[in-house]
Amino acid sequence: MASAVAVSVSVSVSVSVSVSRARCDVMGVVRVVMVGAIVGPWARLASTVLLTSTLAVAGCDDPCASSDAPTLELGTIQGASTFEPATAGDEVGLGFAPQGGQGVFMAIRTVGLEAHPNFAIFAKQVELNVRMMLVAEDGTIDVLGDFPTSATIRCVEGEGGIVSQAAFGLDAERFGFSANPDDPNDPLTALDGQTITLEAEVKDVNGRGGTVSADVVLRTSDQP
Repeated sequence: MASAVAVSVSVSVSVSVSVSRARCDVMGVVRVVMVGAIVGPWARLASTVLLTSTLAVAGCDDPCASSDAPTLELGTIQGASTFEPATAGDEVGLGFAPQGGQGVFMAIRTVGLEAHPNFAIFAKQVELNVRMMLVAEDGTIDVLGDFPTSATIRCVEGEGGIVSQAAFGLDAERFGFSANPDDPNDPLTALDGQTITLEAEVKDVNGRGGTVSADVVLRTSDQP
């Protein structure tokens, strides 16, 4: 006659999982209760597994994952890949803008927008609406350029997403393609030394995003 043996195993396991991309440590307790029956000479095993887990998670938000409350910073890329936040009064020069004419090139660092490592197969895009504005003391706003565009965002592990080149273009019809310092009426030369506001609206592939801005000093003499 076959005999039946009831087996009850209770195991407590401490688990530490390091998730490299999210840079978070997961500490948990896993309690496994197994009830099995071994029946007959064929050692047929029937078991029921109950798994309950308690996870204590500290700082487990992935800065390169899309969230409802992202944060953004304007700045520049120093050296190979170091992001330097912009501060009021920083001086910026001009470069050739993709919309035509010239513009200011800045970087944007994000926490909470979807980004992947900088490989073509994983590349993500963000939608940008970039503006360059001159704000008078009385609050009057002179929009110097306002363009929709897009850019690649890459994930820097443990830090967040980086848009390395966001072009804040000047209106080419209004400001032309180069400054003429000898012409007192040249509109581009007149901007030299002015404090301007750079503003960008950013949205990731999931439609989540925000707005970031910085006040900087424009140097039109620093141009190609």
